[in-house]
Amino acid sequence: MLKTLQDPKDKFDFGTDLKDLYPDAEEYFREKIDFDSKAEESRRQMREKLQVPNATFDFDDVMRTLLIAVVIDAHNHNVVRQRIVRVMLIISVILLLIGLFTNINYNALHCFYRDRLSKTFLIRRSKEGEIKPNDPLLLTELHQHNNGPYHLVNTTLNVPSSTIRSLQKWGADFFTFSKLYCGAESTGYRSTVSYNKGQTTLATAMAISGAAASPEMGQGTNSFLAPMMTLLNYRLHQWLPHPKFNKRLAVWGPSYLFKELFRRGTENDKLLNLSDGGHHENLGVYSLLKRRCKLIIASDAGADPDFQMTDLAKLRRKACLLDGINIEIDTTDLRPDEKNRTKAYFVKGTIHYPGGEEGTLFYIKTTMIGSEPEQLQAYRRKHPTFPDETTADQFFNEEQFESYRKLGELVGEMICSKKAGKEVCDIQAEIEQIFGKAARSEDSHNG
Repeated sequence: MLKTLQDPKDKFDFGTDLKDLYPDAEEYFREKIDFDSKAEESRRQMREKLQVPNATFDFDDVMRTLLIAVVIDAHNHNVVRQRIVRVMLIISVILLLIGLFTNINYNALHCFYRDRLSKTFLIRRSKEGEIKPNDPLLLTELHQHNNGPYHLVNTTLNVPSSTIRSLQKWGADFFTFSKLYCGAESTGYRSTVSYNKGQTTLATAMAISGAAASPEMGQGTNSFLAPMMTLLNYRLHQWLPHPKFNKRLAVWGPSYLFKELFRRGTENDKLLNLSDGGHHENLGVYSLLKRRCKLIIASDAGADPDFQMTDLAKLRRKACLLDGINIEIDTTDLRPDEKNRTKAYFVKGTIHYPGGEEGTLFYIKTTMIGSEPEQLQAYRRKHPTFPDETTADQFFNEEQFESYRKLGELVGEMICSKKAGKEVCDIQAEIEQIFGKAARSEDSHNG
């Protein structure tokens, strides 16, 4: 492109194409070579003087040489700086393009979390008796060989900028996954076969239902912590399609990330922010109350070392405010005495539905009544907060895991056994009584 110049005064001979592309290049290079030649001449003179004994230096000569050195150094730094700016600009453009075509659902921790939960809890036994993972199971594939139980997977629909006045206080709504329908009251429902093209798996629904570590947490959202979690990509929740859209939508680009960052999500968005159902109601009972169930058995496994029954109190308040449902229940027997023991593992309450209908609520609390095996008593002596340790501890050791498993098994056996005697009331008897009444009522009606 350029011939080699032996003399700074040689004339440039630029090609026509180069002149057209860079009209100022010829002048730039001419000035640069002229400047370099003067600098080299000044350095040569200084070297000659340094070699002459007793040579004297003019102050002007020294300052001129130093000034030229500074200018040359600044020029070189400027060239390096321009190159760095160019490289950073190229990298920024590449990152922008990647961001525009990245699905934020796949870029978060949800997939890893879902897969770990699935391999732990969604398992099946083969004909040979071998335990295998059952993670690809779709919601539509549930109950293929029987009619129950009918699973309701509760999640929280985060709508911090909701246009519905009744939701503005909570910043959230109940979003339910089931075999037949998926949706919320604020969004409407769609058949599970057509929702998200029928590709929602039980593992995905289960992981969303337990996605506690999310920027959006319903009414419990921390305005300071939420943006930091979004920027650090510490997100377990998912963005899934609105039920009214009969297609799968990819979460491309940063638009929904900005909605999450600035809390602009509503119930009218094409994609909805779904997180842990406990962000709105931690017992999972509200969906059953909406269906006017006659018998509800609720297990409170939340960390409650002070026995405030906070989750039960929130349920009672929301049921009353949103649907006019009142729950009458006495939790005195679940509060520990001076020896840190309770009188029962559960209590029974009455549900008063609008219109005069009633239901029964059994509220189970993981406590210690004093008759547990020695292995549980010993573990509690070493760990006084047992069984109310928070889920912040994600690394249970063998002893810790077995203690919780054993206590759960013990509680389950006792509440379903007539051997419970006077210590606890008999849930099984109550179930038989309720369903016996229903059966007798149906028989008399048919008769």
